[in-house]
Amino acid sequence: MNKPSIVRRHSEATARTYILLPVSPLWVYSTIAVAYVLNISRLSAPVWAPDFLAVTLAFWSIREKRITGLLLPFLLGLLMDVFDSAVLGQHALSYTFLCYFANLLERRIPWFSSPGQALHLLPIFLLTQGIVLFVSIWMGGEFPGWLWFTQSLTNALLWPIASYLLLIPQRRTQNRADTPI
Repeated sequence: MNKPSIVRRHSEATARTYILLPVSPLWVYSTIAVAYVLNISRLSAPVWAPDFLAVTLAFWSIREKRITGLLLPFLLGLLMDVFDSAVLGQHALSYTFLCYFANLLERRIPWFSSPGQALHLLPIFLLTQGIVLFVSIWMGGEFPGWLWFTQSLTNALLWPIASYLLLIPQRRTQNRADTPI
């Protein structure tokens, strides 16, 4: 006797899939500029505050590496070093590594849900923060304590929100019947 299947299948009519529109380079650069301004504002003063620029650079390095490349993160890192009065090059090095490793994961990351993407990016955020810490200690700084690494966790927690917000202009506003896809 056949038992009824209790597995429910997800109907295609209720599935949400998006075909993204091409990204505007102006949108990419403006979001990076906003992230830089958020980084230099007082929002990033607490130890646990996210590095908005790192999250935004990682996102655009995964989605549109042809626009960001590795020179832009390096230059933005130099600007962050000047703002923080830090050793010149420590943020530049860390942002460059961040974007390099994000580029390596560009094909893998989009297959996961936003929380899964955040878990994949957490080690990269930790490595990025570790580079800043290593250069700072190497140049005579003191270890700030393990609480300092909570910024990477906050970056990973911010990832789903940031990825949703940064993709808003690329989503189609409506499904038209005259489009083939």
